[in-house]
Amino acid sequence: TAIIDGTVDIQDSASIGAYCVLEATAPGDHIIIRDEVTLGHHSVATGRVELGHGTVADPFTMLGPNSIVGARSRLLYGARLHENSIVGDDSVIAGNVPDNTRIGNRVVHLGRLAHSLHYPLAGWDSVAEMGPTIDDEVVIGVEALVIGAVSVGRNSLILPREIVRTDVPPDTVVRAGELLLMPNWRQYLRALGAAESDSEVRRIQEWNN
Repeated sequence: TAIIDGTVDIQDSASIGAYCVLEATAPGDHIIIRDEVTLGHHSVATGRVELGHGTVADPFTMLGPNSIVGARSRLLYGARLHENSIVGDDSVIAGNVPDNTRIGNRVVHLGRLAHSLHYPLAGWDSVAEMGPTIDDEVVIGVEALVIGAVSVGRNSLILPREIVRTDVPPDTVVRAGELLLMPNWRQYLRALGAAESDSEVRRIQEWNN
């Protein structure tokens, strides 16, 4: 069974998994779980939290105070949204989303986001730092790292294991540390994927023969 304490509104069509903790007990706290939301088992939400219509949070998701997730998004297994983090609609989020991070609509984030930690000798919670701002339709590849209060422009692609410390303009591919203007990178990848798929089919057919 789930533990629900304080001001928590759950729509009838939402599903809350076993051993979840929803806690909104401080003044001003309010957790809102919209219709057709699925919150996986052992997930935690505290403070002011909102999950939009049709969003799915896999098991062991953590939602910190003032975190908001839009409609039809997917929070992958163990995703963590910290304080004041916002995710838009139709996005896929994995891993850590630090405090004060903004993620737009139709974003795929499979990498890592982090603060710059400009004040490493200060107390851990004594200095508030801004997180990255990720615009709409951005893809962040596996193990890519975006550091600090940088902006990643709309329709950009950060390839796996890249490290980003500066702003990325819209329509850009980050590859081998370089910023490449490539507005049509999606079409290129689709064509490349189709070609590789056709080649794989031919290899399988030859092996079967």
